Amino acid sequence: MSQENVEVVRAIWEADRRRDWDAVFAAYDGEVVWEDHAGLWGDWGVARGPDGIAEAWRRWHEAFDEVRFDFGEVAHDGDVVIVTYDIHARGRGSGVEVRQPVTLVWWLTGGKVVRISAYLTRSEALEAAGL
Repeated sequence: MSQENVEVVRAIWEADRRRDWDAVFAAYDGEVVWEDHAGLWGDWGVARGPDGIAEAWRRWHEAFDEVRFDFGEVAHDGDVVIVTYDIHARGRGSGVEVRQPVTLVWWLTGGKVVRISAYLTRSEALEAAGL
């Protein structure tokens, strides 16, 4: 199932690039949890459920525009998919350009995302995923 899970995560990324939020949230379990261990999302901490994640993203997009995540290196094992992304953004008020790598660990069950954890380094993410 691991390659199928990679395709689910890739489809979420592609839907996000199109700003197709219905497709993004359709891939999430109703009890999905997003944990920010990277500190990139300010006061995000832990967002729960699709509505909580949508609200957290809304706050994040208030601070940044021209946000882009470039899909990078992938590792996977069973129900866990790890992807390193390059985030490109511009501060909405300051105009300062930001470029930051982040690695997300995606946990899936039955083809649905049940948990996402963000880490600043790939090694932290791999360790958290037990890989």
